[in-house]
Amino acid sequence: MTGSLTIKNTDVVDKATKPLESQYREIGFCTNDGTEIVNRYAAISSSVSDSGTTGVVLRVYKFANNDESSGSIGIFNDNGEVYTSAPTPAVTDDSNKIATTAYVNLAISKALEQFADGDSKTY
Repeated sequence: MTGSLTIKNTDVVDKATKPLESQYREIGFCTNDGTEIVNRYAAISSSVSDSGTTGVVLRVYKFANNDESSGSIGIFNDNGEVYTSAPTPAVTDDSNKIATTAYVNLAISKALEQFADGDSKTY
């Protein structure tokens, strides 16, 4: 199957004019119970802020009744500087989750603490 789905945001005039207010659009994947956030299990959001930063976020919700808790991963472009956002795993995590800068810094700090006593370690 080929094709595309395009959502037009009529509140954003063009890419040369920043919006007066930040704009958000979202596609939500919901259960048969309704379209409210408590009925969602996933979403894709797009945004353009009044400063011109654009972003896209993939969000997953806990699959439990009346629970709005969620986690997300995002990609943003702040006037040419592209950055990402993701949850930070626990420093003891040994899975294939994305290692954020905070995770790496904490893991290195914990490893360096082992050398504070002056003993040499071999890994």
